[in-house]
Amino acid sequence: MPGQAELAISIVRYAGRCAPWYLNIENELGWPEIYEEEPLYQDCPRPQDYDMGTYWTGEKYTEILRFIMDRLSWAEEKVKKIAQAATCYLEAVEAWDLKEEPPIPDRAIYMYGLC
Repeated sequence: MPGQAELAISIVRYAGRCAPWYLNIENELGWPEIYEEEPLYQDCPRPQDYDMGTYWTGEKYTEILRFIMDRLSWAEEKVKKIAQAATCYLEAVEAWDLKEEPPIPDRAIYMYGLC
């Protein structure tokens, strides 16, 4: 499947820079303390636990796809929380009486770098 191969190449060659936040490992590779300091990442599948290969030594697509699937499983509940928080915020904005203070979004929206 072409989409899988493109995503795998993006992750192993470019640290997932153009991928969704949960597959973008660029910051994680430069800031390994993230797994201890950020509550969001404490139970996260770590890229260094996978033998994905490199551009120079050859990519190991089965291992990269295993990493992608593990990350997708890990992020699923977090994405649901973001969507729920964003929906609640949108409903609050739609119901907002401009004479009152504006609604404040749930922290879940900010946690994942969406705002």
